[in-house]
Amino acid sequence: MRRLVLAALPVLVASMLGFSDAPAADATPVLHAQVAAGEQPPVELDTDSGVRLSPDAPIAWSMTASCNPWASVIRQGANHWGGGRLVERAGGVPVRCQTSYITNCGVPRAVGCNYGGRSIALMPNGTRSPGVLAAHEFGHFWYGHSQGCASWNNVMGTPMCN
Repeated sequence: MRRLVLAALPVLVASMLGFSDAPAADATPVLHAQVAAGEQPPVELDTDSGVRLSPDAPIAWSMTASCNPWASVIRQGANHWGGGRLVERAGGVPVRCQTSYITNCGVPRAVGCNYGGRSIALMPNGTRSPGVLAAHEFGHFWYGHSQGCASWNNVMGTPMCN
């Protein structure tokens, strides 16, 4: 099933595909994506992601089995946000991993996507810095993108430049 989502400025069209490993069809993605190295998104995709949660409220998340090979770097990404902001707990926001590009997050070849705080998809093998990728997607619970390449000093940067 395809559904078009239009955002105000800039006007952005994102398609959602109903694959079994994708979030439920009603889970509208935050209109951003962390794109692959060497690629630029056609526009700054999320000047206002709509998922601004209180920085003081802890968010529970859980890792699916698909992320087991990258578990330590994903936890490193979560820990980037400090102590009690993110708590790994069964039943929390699911974080799933895949080894192919994420195609239902507003750009054709994303390596990460936060679906409005309902789930997170990561392609850890699509970057040399999967911990930064995880930190970036977790960061979308509170923040939009910043300018420049994503790194440990600028985790909300886009795109992944290495």
